[in-house]
Amino acid sequence: EFTNLMKLYALYVNNYNNAMDTLDSCRKHSKTVSTFLKRANENPKLMRLDLHAYLIMPVQRIPRYQLLLQDLMRHTPPEHIDVSNISAALDAIVSVARYINESKQ
Repeated sequence: EFTNLMKLYALYVNNYNNAMDTLDSCRKHSKTVSTFLKRANENPKLMRLDLHAYLIMPVQRIPRYQLLLQDLMRHTPPEHIDVSNISAALDAIVSVARYINESKQ
């Protein structure tokens, strides 16, 4: 199941630029889409973030997790009970990042 999720995540990341181009094109050529996106952007429940801001979040997630885990490892004493779990999590996230980067090529 993890492998399937990784493939799905890589597919999302690799198609992000195409999705943004399509969204921009729809915004330019459709008054309905443009109006909808403008109203959504003004909605305080959406924290006044536009759709682009929400769609980039998954793309940024893996690098942020990697930085967080690296920082956590740096500040965790070597004898701490959680070092092996943190190390395993870091190895896993590095593996996911590598898979995503390799799938771009």
